[in-house]
Amino acid sequence: FHPCPKSFGWPKEVTTDNYTVDQILEEIKTVNAILDVTELKKRKRTFAYPCNNMFIGDSSYKTPLENSNLISYARSGSFDQEIFDKNDTSIDLMNVPSWIVTEGTSFEELKEYVDKVAIQKGIGIIQFHGIGGEWISVSNEAHFKLIEYLNKNKDDILVTRFVDLMKYLESRRLKNDQ
Repeated sequence: FHPCPKSFGWPKEVTTDNYTVDQILEEIKTVNAILDVTELKKRKRTFAYPCNNMFIGDSSYKTPLENSNLISYARSGSFDQEIFDKNDTSIDLMNVPSWIVTEGTSFEELKEYVDKVAIQKGIGIIQFHGIGGEWISVSNEAHFKLIEYLNKNKDDILVTRFVDLMKYLESRRLKNDQ
C-alpha cells in the first residue's frame, strides 16, 4: 500500500503513523509470494523504502526487515547527489543511498550527475518516481535524452539493475571477508 507518514499528505488508513512493523512485513511477505508465483521462482528481492522512510511511527523497521529475510537489499534516498566507491565494502546493503530526482530536473542536471559518477569511477543510483506526468515528474524529454546519453557512452558507463549491483557489492564484501 506504499505507506508514508501522515505529514506527507497520505490518507490516514495508509500512513506509517497507523502501521505496525508486523503489518508492513506481512505486506512485503505477501508481495514476495505473488512475485514468486508470477516469476515461477524465488529470488533475491530488493526493496525501496516508501517515501524513503524506514520508520513506522518513531521506530525504524530496517532491522526487523533485515532479520525477516524477506528482502536482500534495500534502497533509501536523499536529495544529495551521493556517489560511492565501488570498492567500499562497508555500504549498508539494507540502506543504499540514492539521489532523489526532484520535479522538473533537467537533462543537463542528470548528465552532470552521471558525469561526476563516471569521473570518480564510482556508483550512483538515480531514483526516479515519475516520468512524463506522474508524481515528482521528470519530463519524457529529459529522461529520453539521459537514456540516449547513457547508450552513447555505454563503454564508459555501466547501467545495471539495482539487484545486480547489490550482488556485485555483496560479492566484493565476501571476498574481503575471506
